[in-house]
Amino acid sequence: MDPNAALHRLRTLMGSPHTLDANEAAEVFEGLDQWLTNGGFLPTDWNATQAGDRAKLDGVITSAKMAIINDVLADEFNPYEMRGFSDLNDHVDANMYLEALADDFYAANQAIKAITEWIDTDGLLAAVALVVPVSRMEGWRKESQA
Repeated sequence: MDPNAALHRLRTLMGSPHTLDANEAAEVFEGLDQWLTNGGFLPTDWNATQAGDRAKLDGVITSAKMAIINDVLADEFNPYEMRGFSDLNDHVDANMYLEALADDFYAANQAIKAITEWIDTDGLLAAVALVVPVSRMEGWRKESQA
C-alpha cells in the first residue's frame, strides 16, 4: 500500500464528480483505512510529524524513557515486571511528557507505541543494566520470579 498514491487517487476521483467511480473510491478508501488502522504511516500531505515535529516527538519519547529509567533507579518499579502500555500508565513523569503531544493524536500514538515496544523488547532492561550494578539487576530478576 502506498498511502500517498491512495490519497492522490482519492483526490482525483473526488475532483471529478461527473465521472466518479464510487466503487473504486470506496475500495481505495478501505485500503487506506486498513493501512492506517494497522499502524501504517500517514500520507505525506497528512503527516504532522515531519522535520521539526519529528524532533519534538523524538524528544518526548527520549524524555519519557528517561523518566521511566529514573523511576526504576529510585526503586519505584522492578524493570523485570514492567510490560507494555498498562504499566506505562503508572509512570506519572513519563505521562507528563506524553501529554505534550495531546493535541496530535497520531504523534501521541507513535510515542506510546515506541515506548511500549522499547519496554516489551527489553530496551528498558538494557538501559538500566548500563547504570546499575549486576547484583542489583540480579536482585530484581529474582524478585520478579518469586
